[in-house]
Amino acid sequence: MPPEAKVVIIDGNAAWRFSNAASMSAQGHETKAVVTDFPEAQKLIPRLGELGVQVVLIDNNLSYWQGDKSEGEVLTKAIKAASPDITVVGVTTDGIEIPGTDVNISKKELAQGTVDLGQFVTNLK
Repeated sequence: MPPEAKVVIIDGNAAWRFSNAASMSAQGHETKAVVTDFPEAQKLIPRLGELGVQVVLIDNNLSYWQGDKSEGEVLTKAIKAASPDITVVGVTTDGIEIPGTDVNISKKELAQGTVDLGQFVTNLK
């Protein structure tokens, strides 16, 4: 991964979107888009290549009413189909792995400060 990766953040929680974007900026990464919900993410996926996106940070549950936590998996499949070279990082509250992502990280680790998300992205291969 280049030291200044182009990143998209897909998360339904405003606090996590802000925190993740700040972490990306602090490490010199460029946040190309911040997406708040499933329909918006679906519209963005065809444009990831033209935006030069290298990394997508994605939560598994964008809609609080969506109890099965499948949105992250559905979006990851679509991202990989459209742009297979993009690294998809699952960033989830409960620490479960999102099927199809390249790597997953728990928001608990981020909240406790045991992992710096910006540095984590820098270290991606």
